[in-house]
Amino acid sequence: MIRRNWRYAVYGLCLGFFLGYSIGFMTGESILASIKDGGILGFSLCFLFLAGAVIFQGLDEISADLSQIKETRVSDSKQWTQRQEAQWTAGLVILSLAVVFWGPSWSKRPGKAVQIKKQIESSAGAAVKASYSRFAVNLVSCGNGLVRVYGETDLPDSTLIDLYFTDKPDATRDEGISCKRTGVVRGGQVYYVFNPFPTTEQIFGDFLVQLSFEPERQAPELRAAFEGAILTGEAAVNGKSLVTTYRISLDSNQDLKPVDPSVFALDSPERALTAFFRYWQEKKWEKMVNYTAVSWRQQLTLPAQYLMGQLSQLEIRSMAIKVKDYLDDLNVEITVQVHCISEQVTFDKILRIKVSREFGLWLINPASLKF
Repeated sequence: MIRRNWRYAVYGLCLGFFLGYSIGFMTGESILASIKDGGILGFSLCFLFLAGAVIFQGLDEISADLSQIKETRVSDSKQWTQRQEAQWTAGLVILSLAVVFWGPSWSKRPGKAVQIKKQIESSAGAAVKASYSRFAVNLVSCGNGLVRVYGETDLPDSTLIDLYFTDKPDATRDEGISCKRTGVVRGGQVYYVFNPFPTTEQIFGDFLVQLSFEPERQAPELRAAFEGAILTGEAAVNGKSLVTTYRISLDSNQDLKPVDPSVFALDSPERALTAFFRYWQEKKWEKMVNYTAVSWRQQLTLPAQYLMGQLSQLEIRSMAIKVKDYLDDLNVEITVQVHCISEQVTFDKILRIKVSREFGLWLINPASLKF
């Protein structure tokens, strides 16, 4: 009986595959996933069509047999009953197999909307655990009328960070200067270059650089990831945004401000670091070497010449200590803001310099001087 109804199985297989593949493709699934859906639905309809054909053929034979039952003997009725029971049993078995095979795999499979919801819930759960705290201006330079601003952050790539550059703190200028830019985070860095000055005569005075991060300003896919994120650190504003402000002077004629080590206590990391910078200002390379780490000196044959070759092109106009962090009992990281001039380019730079305790003295590792 099944052999006589094979064409219905083929019809079901083709129709099911076409419907399953079309539904999967239209809901945005990949080609392989759509083919899998088509195969599942195709084989399911193949069983259903075959079961239906067997059952309907059985009904037709029942009708035909009823017309002949009056002409047959009672003994033949037992054979007819056994035959029909076998056909009905075969049809029900095929139908049951189709339901068992197709039902769980299709009905329990989440739809596209459910999948998107789970992805959003997963992103939201990850965002709750995410924490961002590093958000600062690292370097501001000015040369040939162009201002360059470098920022650093632990926000993910593609995050938008807004910059606001203004001279409003400077009351000596008749007309104010302001500039707004938007940068994109790449590898923990954000970079801006712009020309906010109408004329070269206006490149002087004090300026303010502000970087800000607002979750609402991000693309939809990032906005969902930032939901519930923890924003901490000095730049955090009510845990909802990040804002950092950096004040600089871009006056290339600014008077030299000698670094004064005497304001710090003897045998302190600050005293050693400021003495290092004072001799740097005075270009006294041999005396600078006395404040460098012994472990660093031992790697060089002529450490004074090395310092001169690396640092002589940088003219230190001023230096200010911002933060001191003890890494352990023998190592300190000091954050300083340095105002420099190099090849007619004026810039402010944030340096994180390592000061270590060696042989009872606080000494500087020049390798941490990264300009």
